[in-house]
Amino acid sequence: MESLLQFAIDLGARGVPMQMHASPINGNCGGVNFTDWPVSLFLLAAGEHSYYSTGSGWNPSLQQSLWLPEYDRPLGAPKGLAQNIAPHVYTREFEHASVWVNLTDCNATKLEWSSA
Repeated sequence: MESLLQFAIDLGARGVPMQMHASPINGNCGGVNFTDWPVSLFLLAAGEHSYYSTGSGWNPSLQQSLWLPEYDRPLGAPKGLAQNIAPHVYTREFEHASVWVNLTDCNATKLEWSSA
């Protein structure tokens, strides 16, 4: 996973268009809100032309696409690229949010929004 994250961070930094998708069915990581883990991974790599979506696939009995509360929150501009601050640990700051991810412990994910 770490090499894929590094690849995505590089793509985002170069402005290469990319889209990341997560399923609410598979996105749950133990006690972490199902959106925090995939949204945090996306935000580590997001660039100017990066897009995120979530949905349950083609199963008609499930909600096909979800509008997440995170979509309505002010993110603001990134204060820089994602930083690898320890083995398997990444962080990134935005004008209105902070992301902290430990790739070996998804329950330690922190996605904190400012009150702005």
